[in-house]
Amino acid sequence: MNRTFKKIAAAVLSALLGVLAALSAVACSGTGGGGSYTEAIDKNRTQLYVYNYDGGFGSEWLNKIKQRYEALHADEEYEPGTGKRGIQIMVNNTKNAVTSETIKSGQDEVYFIENMYYYSLRYDGAIKDITDAVSAENKYEPGKTIEEKLTDEQQAFYGIEGVRADGKAQYLGIPHYFGSYGLVYNKTLFDEKGYYFLNDYDEDAPLEDKFDFYGTGQRSPGPDGTPGTDDDGLPATYQEFYWLLEYIARVNLQTALSWTGQYYTQYLGFLLNALVADYEGLAQMMLNYTFKGVATDLGTIVGGEFTEDLADLPIEESNGWELKRQAGVYYALDLIETLVDTPKYHNGTNAFADAYSHLNNQQDFLMSGVDGITTPVAMILDGMWWQSEASQVFSSMADHYGDEYSMENRDLRWMPLPKANKEKVAEAAEKIKKGENGHTIADSLYSLCCVSSGIEDWKLPIAIDFIQFCNTDESLIEFTTTTNAMKALTYKVDDTVLQQLSPYGRSLVEYIQSADIVYPYSQAELYINNSSMFRADEYYRATVSGVNKTYPAQAFHVDGISAEDYFTGLATYYKNTWNTIV
Repeated sequence: MNRTFKKIAAAVLSALLGVLAALSAVACSGTGGGGSYTEAIDKNRTQLYVYNYDGGFGSEWLNKIKQRYEALHADEEYEPGTGKRGIQIMVNNTKNAVTSETIKSGQDEVYFIENMYYYSLRYDGAIKDITDAVSAENKYEPGKTIEEKLTDEQQAFYGIEGVRADGKAQYLGIPHYFGSYGLVYNKTLFDEKGYYFLNDYDEDAPLEDKFDFYGTGQRSPGPDGTPGTDDDGLPATYQEFYWLLEYIARVNLQTALSWTGQYYTQYLGFLLNALVADYEGLAQMMLNYTFKGVATDLGTIVGGEFTEDLADLPIEESNGWELKRQAGVYYALDLIETLVDTPKYHNGTNAFADAYSHLNNQQDFLMSGVDGITTPVAMILDGMWWQSEASQVFSSMADHYGDEYSMENRDLRWMPLPKANKEKVAEAAEKIKKGENGHTIADSLYSLCCVSSGIEDWKLPIAIDFIQFCNTDESLIEFTTTTNAMKALTYKVDDTVLQQLSPYGRSLVEYIQSADIVYPYSQAELYINNSSMFRADEYYRATVSGVNKTYPAQAFHVDGISAEDYFTGLATYYKNTWNTIV
């Protein structure tokens, strides 16, 4: 749909940009800083101290749970003889890093954290057995357990067998939220400019003739290969993605794709991993963590081309390094190199500027083109949680320009990743016909809900009760309606819930619900002993010309290394180092 943007004075725009920049600076400065509780202690109630990593998903979801839980237990007596009644959830919202020692000795008792390694915390004795919260019937949902909301892979990873005397798998934690990195596009701009591929376009035709400029609605099936779905007209293959970037930049003179320069190595690394997962699918991607199965698409570079091995290869821990030769890795590296090395495809110097943060990028995306002066930005690379992270920008814009610029009304969408080639598109379409999922998403947050081993024994049942309350369907859905994202548990989000979300939230949740999820967890000894090595943005190290490289995007941008050489260097690095980590 077309939309007429309000014209505003340049001075007003400049002032707003200053305000938003200040908000971004404040938000960034919180990283690593000390946290603080949201209220004073009520001496008439019992306190439960809860740590919340206050990152992209924020804290509003937890505040809602806090209010409902406190109201429900307002008359309960937890400390007989003290005169206290009711519970007070003391929330510590912070980005302050935690360690095993701070979890054991700190005041906080229940933790919602990310980028922490479950087995490391277990071995360090930092977290408490919460099996009673997970596998026992949830008193807030009769007939249900948290355990049944976990995938088989999650149960195998979090549930430790042979420890408890009662024979139950021992749980010392459960997953919290999850998220991946990908592309977000401005659907309003796409509609206005016709940034959609025509159905049955001529591949040899001029670039302009491939797109639905006149708004005929006759669009290609998109990356799911299935006509009549929400991704119709969006780039189905990597080649179409390049054509789209070219069309936006050269023909319309707009910024095609932008990302943070401050964290470009990580963001492009996470995108690389997301592309690999979508190419390989759940079973083949999980080999990278379980080391149990058969790799079906390993290969090498021959004459500058990826050439698949003649035979499949059984994978076990001893030869897990071979998985760095997966086809999906090569094709994803090639896409990342193309993005990095083609200036017109991205946001120029900002794409590699250390001072250009992810918050700056979000702000520029939302503000671009609003005044009719600044160049519109069609797409950004960011995490699924970006909308919550940019909530202050949405609010400020709505206050200055009107409700059409609010989070609820901006028509921004999550873009399904393009496939490497037409064969992969056809494969996705065939899966969908069979009632299977046509996409695969890789979690990259390693989130965790757990209880400190330092909690007093009499308080542990309170913590277990609170965790059960936090993981009812009601609370999970409330998280979704609050953050426009998903928790890392299985629960149904129906049309009634979807209608409560922003256009972005609806597109994201619908995409997640139609995809297989790779949770990078395993009970393989190699994985458990080296968990940090498998972090998604750092699991693609290479040795090129005798020099070790950690981040592909940096190797492409700074060192001029090619995707082919980096791909070959992956196998070299991991083959040389594998015996040192087994």
